Amino acid sequence: MKFGILLTSVYDASVDARVQRRQHEELVRTAEELGFDLMVCGQHFLGSELRYFQPVPWLTHMAQVAPSMQVATGIILLSMVNPVDIAEQMATLDVLTDGRATFGVGLGYSGHEFDAFGVEPGTRVARFEESLELVKALWSGEKVDFAGRFHSVHGAQPSVRPLQEGGLPVWIGGQAAGAVKRAARMGDAWYAPPFPSHAELAQLRKLFLDTRDEHGCPPAGTSRCAASCSSPRPGRRAWRRHWTATAPATRRTRSGACRGRTPRSATERSCGRTSRSSSSSGPRRTAPPSWPGCATSSA
Repeated sequence: MKFGILLTSVYDASVDARVQRRQHEELVRTAEELGFDLMVCGQHFLGSELRYFQPVPWLTHMAQVAPSMQVATGIILLSMVNPVDIAEQMATLDVLTDGRATFGVGLGYSGHEFDAFGVEPGTRVARFEESLELVKALWSGEKVDFAGRFHSVHGAQPSVRPLQEGGLPVWIGGQAAGAVKRAARMGDAWYAPPFPSHAELAQLRKLFLDTRDEHGCPPAGTSRCAASCSSPRPGRRAWRRHWTATAPATRRTRSGACRGRTPRSATERSCGRTSRSSSSSGPRRTAPPSWPGCATSSA
């Protein structure tokens, strides 16, 4: 099991911002020395009671303080931000951390934030799904022609791309059943909130795994299915047969790496499994070769 730490805010503007920076530096330095594997930083806008510095530059700095730790956004408010901008911001973070970044995303919930970005309540889910689709396409390395309801890109082939082949792992946060199903269908892991009870967490985790099975995605913790898995495909049993057949050549959790690459460090990149935002990031993924039939063209 691997553990992560959430760099949350406990101060408002009355406290010198440098105090918050120094405390987080000490926190990640100590966490690294104790063997923690991941640091996570969330996002909010226009906060007055708590001060949230923006996660990409904050994590970029903290990653230099604790250079063996993975970094993850937990979460980016993807229904509000511009997907072209965040695609390149996260790609830059991945380069500056030597491929140690994970893209945690969610809808958001604060009305004043949606109002500030001009996001109408009935469009939040549609904006989120469209933005995530575009971000993955921009990370693919292919030429992108995208005409969406909210965003359009024509003939783009960005040079700013993540180091991680195919793009960053995507963790999708949420507590409602619809959000958990969305995480199963569009992400690599469900980023669980700290609010549900243990019994509710168990029920939501089952919903996540069952939905992945229904959509033909491999079980979380084995391989990425980063584009939406929407067409009928073999379920969990077929995946296990495939995994068992290929395991001798591909299981490399300690001596090898995801997808057969050389490990970047003693703590190989984060691999998706259900992760709880309050304390633990969950174990690493051990990835077999591409799952036949799992859509991967955009991630």
